[in-house]
Amino acid sequence: MMQKLKSIPYLTHWLLVLSLVLVLVLVTACGSRPTTGGQPAQGSPTATPPATTPAPDKGDKNALTNGCPSDITMKTVPSKADVIVKRSDIGKTIVVHKGNIIEFDLPFGQRWLGPTATPTILEIQQPAGFAASENKACIWRFVARDTGKIELDFTARAICRPGKMCAMYIMDLPFTIEVQ
Repeated sequence: MMQKLKSIPYLTHWLLVLSLVLVLVLVTACGSRPTTGGQPAQGSPTATPPATTPAPDKGDKNALTNGCPSDITMKTVPSKADVIVKRSDIGKTIVVHKGNIIEFDLPFGQRWLGPTATPTILEIQQPAGFAASENKACIWRFVARDTGKIELDFTARAICRPGKMCAMYIMDLPFTIEVQ
């Protein structure tokens, strides 16, 4: 009986040491190791430092000020559209007619991109995604060329300043357009 009692603390000691070694191996395996000579070893992964904020697209001055993808800012919109689609129209089917000009007004304050797919029944007008200071919105315009139903997806992200903390999100805004 005495022999059994002496072996229990001895066994516990080795289990504790083995557990600590296992934890140490797991923790060190998660870190990155520096390499010598400035070049990573063949076949080893290279670590890329995480970016604090996504960088704006090349030539995109408006992305950091109002969120529009185009560098063009207009004080007034060129001509009145037949149908104006706003963010509040998500979930509704917007009915338009062939030949109508459809304008998407997405408010300043988020970084807008879109549409994600090239519509076949709508023809995009240039400049696409320009800033309209009068509307305080990024504007995309389309002409309804053919009949049918299509979903246009725009995305909104936070406007991130380089080197600053920033909320990381991507919001999908699907709009359903039916051309009659």
